[in-house]
This record gives sequence, structure tokens and C-alpha cells, in this order.
Amino acid sequence: MQERANRETDRTMAQQSSPTLADVHTPPLHNHWYVAGYADEFDEGLHERMFLDRSIVIYRKQDGDLVGLQNRCAHRSFPLAHGWREGDTLRCRYHGARYDAEGRLVEIPSMAACPRVSVRRYPMRIAGPLAWIWMGPPDAPGPLPETPWLGEGWTYATGQYPLQGNWLLMAENLMDLTHIPFLHASTFAFPKGFAQAPIKLEVAGERLSFYRDNPPAYHRSGMMRPALSDALEAAGFTARSTVEFVSPALTFGRGEFFPTQGAMPQPDYMWRVAHFMTPETQGRTHYWYFHARNYDLADAALTEQIRALVVAGFDEDKFAIEQIQRMHDEDRHAYSEVQFRSDAPAVAMRRIVAAMAAREAQA
Repeated sequence: MQERANRETDRTMAQQSSPTLADVHTPPLHNHWYVAGYADEFDEGLHERMFLDRSIVIYRKQDGDLVGLQNRCAHRSFPLAHGWREGDTLRCRYHGARYDAEGRLVEIPSMAACPRVSVRRYPMRIAGPLAWIWMGPPDAPGPLPETPWLGEGWTYATGQYPLQGNWLLMAENLMDLTHIPFLHASTFAFPKGFAQAPIKLEVAGERLSFYRDNPPAYHRSGMMRPALSDALEAAGFTARSTVEFVSPALTFGRGEFFPTQGAMPQPDYMWRVAHFMTPETQGRTHYWYFHARNYDLADAALTEQIRALVVAGFDEDKFAIEQIQRMHDEDRHAYSEVQFRSDAPAVAMRRIVAAMAAREAQA
């Protein structure tokens, strides 16, 4: 009976394509905090960045706070990032207009008085190693995403990629792990049977998570020293792997191992693989990854080993995403998307994003 039900589900999913699902043409979502970069890359100089099709100039004030302003002088559209600092204010290089850190025009050299004019201000925050920017209405920023695994008691390997692809393609890649035995055949070496592992999906409002059974020897995937893997086997352990969609800016995976019998130095061994995505334009994405762990914190060699393994895998993801974007951009075949049963988390995520986009469009 279950096999028949699975076949019916497969047939239904393969025929399903709904306009209520977000896709690469869905406009970027503004009412969210997005990563702007590593906190230490922003100093008192002027840094030009493009987020969600908007050019923004970022700098650090004398008190250490970050400022994000529309990178376009209200006079003749000269980019403010090519001007200069005067204290915490910016001077436009074209005709000398000066703006304060709130974006207000405070001086026009050729006039005695200033009209009440401002450029757009974007709230910014620093949390741990990251600088965040709020792309929605500046007077109503929501709470920052919680990232406790980037703080005390954890260490991490990290890196950054420019993706020539829509952010949703990366988010969907993270929602459908059945690609691992195929796209990552030469790196992670998961058995093909992993693609058939049952998925348990949970949706709570605009967040979702899904779980699956770990493949054999998951704890020997290169993310732990062999001695630690041996110790876990000797002690006995339970394990779980999870992926969670938090917002358009953040999706992360969890690997968790809990010793059950023998003595171990700590009660749990965990890693978090965080994926931060900030749309640059409709077809380009800023992407940062962190592989954080709560064990062997001082083992720099393990951190480098993990970084190399993660980079090899993410290079393959980058290749796939950019090829898919190329087909969307260039191929003119008639196209009707099909869904597989394993796409349930991706479909749920795309439905959430479509609802977010519809609300923003109404507002």
C-alpha cells in the first residue's frame, strides 16, 4: 500500500507546476536583514555595494557604527562612493553637496540654504563576524536572525562566492539534498540510495525544516578527526541531520551527534553549515558560507581540512547554479517545470517566498 501511495505522490508531484511558487523571475524581497559582508571589511573608507538592484555606499563612523546610504547624489546622480569623508558626513565629488550619516542634505556650496532633501538610509548592524543591512523601510527593521553558532564556544571555516545566478536557485539547491550523490559524486561520495531516504518536513509560518536519516559513516565525512569518529562509535551515539530555511537571507544545515553510553569530553558534537545569500541583482547573488563546530576548537588543521572539503563541494554547487541560470537566460525552448516527490521542501520554500513577494507587492 505504501509503495502504491508513493507512486501516486510521485505522479502528482511530477505533474505539478503552480503560479503560487516563486521562481527566478520573482522580485527580490526587501523586508529582511541581509548580510552586507564581513564586519572587518568595512572601515572608514567608502565602499560601494549593489544589493537587491540598489547601489549603496557603506562606511564606518568614528564611533564604529556602520552607515549605509543610497549611493546617488540627489542633485545629478553622481555616486557618493566616489566622493570623500568629512568627519561622519559625505561630500559629493561632483558639485560638493554634503550629506550627514542619516542621508540628509546639509550643505550646498553654491547656495546659502539647503532644501529638505535626503537620500535613502539603510539601517546596518554588526553581529559577530558579519555586517547586516536592512533593505526594507528604514524606520521598521525586524530582529536580526539568530546565529549563536558564530559566537563563543564555536569555531568556523568561512568563505565568500559571487554567484552568477538568482538567489532562489541556491536556496532551492539547499532544500533538495537528493543532488548530493550525483552533483557531488567525486567529493562527498554519498551512495545513490541517499536520494531515496525518507524526508520529514515541518513548516511553521515562514520557516521550514526537514530531516532525514544520516547515511552510513556520516560521521566519517571529513568533518571530524578519525579519532573522534572512533570515540563516538565506541561510546555509541544518536545522530540527526537537518536543513532549516530561516529567511531569504539565511538557510543552514545542522549535523548533531549525541553520545549515548561511554564517557566523552562533552555531551554533544555539532556542526552548523550556514548559507547567507544576498541578491545583488535579479541574476547575481552575494553568497557567504560558514561551517561552524563546537568541538576541537583549537584544531586549525581540521578547520582547514573542512574548509577545503566544503569549497570543493560548493564549487560544484556554484557550477550547477550558474548553468541553470544560463539556461533561464538563453534557452528559448517551451518549458513547463515538473516536480519530484523529493522536491517537497523546495516547493514549500518557494511557496513561502511567493507569499512574501505578494505581500510586498500589495504594500
